[in-house]
Amino acid sequence: MSSPNIQAYHTSKTKSPFVPRKPEIVTIGRTSVSLYPKVDSSMTDPEKALAYQHNKTALASADLDQRARILTLAERLDLMLMAESGLADWERKLSRNWANFQFLTILSWHDAKGVAIPNTTVAGDLSTLLTYQNGPVGNCRAAGIKFVRVQLELDFADLAIAAAAVPAPNVVLRGEYYIQLPQSSIDLVNGTGAGYRLTTWLGAADLRSLPLEEVKREILDMTYQDGPYDLLAPTFNLTTCRTDSTVVYGELKSSVVRLASETIHQTLFAVLVPGYSIEPHNVLDHIWQCYVGDDGKPVVLTAQVYYTTFLNAIRSFYDLEEYPIDLAGIFQDHINPSLQKGFRSHYPAYGNTRSKAAIIQRTILVEMLNALIKAENDVTNIRDIVRTEQLGGEQFHLSPSPASPSVAKKTLQ
Repeated sequence: MSSPNIQAYHTSKTKSPFVPRKPEIVTIGRTSVSLYPKVDSSMTDPEKALAYQHNKTALASADLDQRARILTLAERLDLMLMAESGLADWERKLSRNWANFQFLTILSWHDAKGVAIPNTTVAGDLSTLLTYQNGPVGNCRAAGIKFVRVQLELDFADLAIAAAAVPAPNVVLRGEYYIQLPQSSIDLVNGTGAGYRLTTWLGAADLRSLPLEEVKREILDMTYQDGPYDLLAPTFNLTTCRTDSTVVYGELKSSVVRLASETIHQTLFAVLVPGYSIEPHNVLDHIWQCYVGDDGKPVVLTAQVYYTTFLNAIRSFYDLEEYPIDLAGIFQDHINPSLQKGFRSHYPAYGNTRSKAAIIQRTILVEMLNALIKAENDVTNIRDIVRTEQLGGEQFHLSPSPASPSVAKKTLQ
């Protein structure tokens, strides 16, 4: 019997074949996720890329917040510090600018109860307060101004990695909240000459004119405010509203993490496998039914093992509605060369143009598997016949149909 020609085995050094490792169940809090084993020095770049794609996809649907997803992925890739520092850059920008009026639009002014105060801004400009001065009260800044409601629009483009996708991903953070203003009092005279005491915000009429350092010194430090506020209804018969920053600031931070995700993911991948394509289907360049192993010896996978290996390699995009490439075409091209002839006889549609629709591709892959198993069985049966002839023993073989040993030997050759 002829031995398989070593030249028929896939031996490309730039596309070294490998068999994906078995995923493992990892518990994160109360959630369990099937993840690829942790990246280590024994893995080639293609396998590291597969680990990244597999884990990123698995974590995307896990019942976890986005920060936990990113940090779990980083931990599996042994790049935790890279992820933490990247997230810190984005969160630091929010921390430094949530009270920066260069990025804020003033929506309204409110009193201690949280009620909006009308008629306290100059005509045609809701952002600029009236001045406080002697004269008619209607021409003077209103009493009781304690909160300003603002809308944030903070662009993180300077931290984002330019994407090839068009249009580019949105990296502008938007949100609404309140900033507390310190109140002071001043004695004034009204339009009738009567004196009165005005208690309100007596700082700048146009907050947009204040540099960030002045905002911190004259507003935030004076009100002990370290984050944006939401206003809550008063309790215990109090007349003033309550403030809370936990929820609104937490939502803004969560939004920042979501905005940062694509950049963090791209950074992790670029550091993990420099110069390697981030397209998940590129891993299929390294999935072959037969190849030369690292020890120089031929490795041949059975049809079922090859099929399972192929599915494990496409796990990260298996559930797409349409695949970016013809997966079935790659599957048949990477079949053991010694089985190609038999495979084509059992699957005569091998040369047909195929739809990339996932449901059709999956069906074709199963049909190809069955044809490959039949081709594999054919070769096994013929080998049994040849082996019996060579041993000179009884002509007992597995094939139910008689075959001439000499013909079988020629078939293998």
